[in-house]
Amino acid sequence: MSQSLLASKIGVTFQQVQKYEKGTNRVGASRLQRIADALGVSVSSFFDNTAVSTGFDLEEYVHIPDPNLRLQVVKLVEAFEQRKASLAAQR
Repeated sequence: MSQSLLASKIGVTFQQVQKYEKGTNRVGASRLQRIADALGVSVSSFFDNTAVSTGFDLEEYVHIPDPNLRLQVVKLVEAFEQRKASLAAQR
């Protein structure tokens, strides 16, 4: 799929799609869901297997309507991962 077609399907310019691809601009959760829908894939397909295997349900995450709550979820998951790494380092 071309950048122009994807842009049209998700409601942005092709330049914006280029910025997403280059990492110049961040992709919000709802936009990521639209991109996945346009490409006919699951949101989890954009992440490596380690992110998916943690049990963190990305499909549910992107449907959390409150951006502050989404941020808190991310912080909680990061705190768990840091604690897990800390415990592993102590062994």
